[in-house]
Amino acid sequence: MSSANRRTAQRYVLGDLLLEVNGVVHETVDISARSVAVIARPGIDYAMRRSHARFISAKLAKLNREVRWLAVTGLRKSLAIFDYAVDDPDWEALLRQHDAANDVVILEDIFG
Repeated sequence: MSSANRRTAQRYVLGDLLLEVNGVVHETVDISARSVAVIARPGIDYAMRRSHARFISAKLAKLNREVRWLAVTGLRKSLAIFDYAVDDPDWEALLRQHDAANDVVILEDIFG
């Protein structure tokens, strides 16, 4: 997914979703159906070939998924961005269902 496509894709924020890459756990910043941004860890060579990756959620076991493939598409000082694939045709619906925005309460103007 190019950076332009990532900007236009619907992204979700899932508070406790982690991405483990070769045994190193990363906090996710946001995720779409095919791309994920994580907080970069110092000393990790993100350009190296990936051997194993998986999503981990302590609160929602249904988000625990093996990642079929993972490729770095962007590196910034504090972020690593990956394209990825999981074998779940309903993955995006699951992400949407657990997006932090679903818990936002709209405030009403009581002084109207």
